Amino acid sequence: MVSLCVNKLICGSSFYLLYLTSILLGFRGDYIHLERPMNNETLYAGDRAILRCRITGRPKPRYTWYKNDVRISVSDRRYKGFSIREYEWGSKLTIKKVETTDTGYYTCEADSRAGTLSTTGILYVRLGRYPGIENPILLPLSLIH
Repeated sequence: MVSLCVNKLICGSSFYLLYLTSILLGFRGDYIHLERPMNNETLYAGDRAILRCRITGRPKPRYTWYKNDVRISVSDRRYKGFSIREYEWGSKLTIKKVETTDTGYYTCEADSRAGTLSTTGILYVRLGRYPGIENPILLPLSLIH
């Protein structure tokens, strides 16, 4: 029988057990990395919001989105118009037509056996560009007398 223990001080520790397990199960090289923090966005009601979570890793992380610390579930009718997609570079939350009630802190949490990282951005939604006017008609000043 071959002993894998070289240093008796390390062999009895949980560090040695964790190291040996990582070698046997192939965990070496696992990582999780924040490529870029999420941007803050200021939009007008009716605009499309796109929030990007640029966290990568090996193994590929699982992404969870939150608005003001409440988990976003696209099947919940409170989040009508929300969609979440995953890409090689991370995850993207899209809100088809934002409303002022969509203003808040949006957090993306990425989790894998390599660890957990999160990034947060603020979405601020203003009232329409032309309050009370859905589709304004803009005329040149030369036509106005």
